[in-house]
Amino acid sequence: MTDNTDKENGVWDKVFFNLDDFGKAFAGGNIAAPNAYGPILFRFKPTALTEVIDVAICLQSPSAQGFNRERESLSSVDEVNDLFLYALNHPSRAEWLKFKQHLQNRFGSNAQLIEVSCTLPSGVLSFNHLLDIVVDPYVLKGIELTGLVVDKITETGLVIPIRRRTPKVSSESYNYLLLAAEQDCPPTIVAEIANSHSLMTWAMELEKRGGLALKNYYRYLQYLYEGTVLPIEKQLVDIEFQAKLGRYEIYDEYEDEEYLMSEETLLGFENHDFIDEEIDEEFDVFLDELDDYNRNWAESKNEGWFYSDQHDDNYATAKAIMRRL
Repeated sequence: MTDNTDKENGVWDKVFFNLDDFGKAFAGGNIAAPNAYGPILFRFKPTALTEVIDVAICLQSPSAQGFNRERESLSSVDEVNDLFLYALNHPSRAEWLKFKQHLQNRFGSNAQLIEVSCTLPSGVLSFNHLLDIVVDPYVLKGIELTGLVVDKITETGLVIPIRRRTPKVSSESYNYLLLAAEQDCPPTIVAEIANSHSLMTWAMELEKRGGLALKNYYRYLQYLYEGTVLPIEKQLVDIEFQAKLGRYEIYDEYEDEEYLMSEETLLGFENHDFIDEEIDEEFDVFLDELDDYNRNWAESKNEGWFYSDQHDDNYATAKAIMRRL
């Protein structure tokens, strides 16, 4: 969708990172679309940046008209630190990023999102620095997407942890959206087809908000269909490919360790003050159904809004180190 603009803005040959998981908002029950960039998330270690020629951290989309990478790039370590909600020495939340409102308070009204772009000598990034792969819980033609990813990675001979995302709502929410991708259905139509109260709550609020939120939803549908559904459907008609399916369907579960938070949760936040009290606000969520493990995350504000599993120490450390760019 943005190829021509990327070429005009001089970023066509760049490799892009995001410092956050764009898929966790929908998975956690917030009013947002799943990750528009695709259902397969590659999480890299900060050591990946040792391969690059240059790094630019910008607060505007590189596809924006008139974008200039050199002009838009942050210019100091202090500015990079100001992207985060908490101070570097916070015991557990040093990697939490600011919401757009707080970015705009610090960097001005043009600040929209955090994007990291890199120039590499070869134009590609080595999988030697890959931490793991997280796959959204889609099922295409009766086949789990996670299993397809495991098959492909196993064929390469690489040993890479592959995790199936465990959302706080039923995975069926993803599969109803998958059915809608080809038809470009509005959110409320998807919810009607699913006959789901929780999805209807999500859909009505998403359509009410409109703007960028709704634009991201339709972009998500287009990318999902053109970048995931069509290529896999073409492969599934290949007899040789079908014979290989399911040979290596072994993978771990991936659960997001962070709190569910809305922007209102952190209003009044200033100067990296620690927020250590329990978060028990009302959230912009649609959690009123059981997830895949019959857990109802809407039952308790004080105990049910976040997973209690220990943080992935490697991931938390990696994100914290990333702050020292």
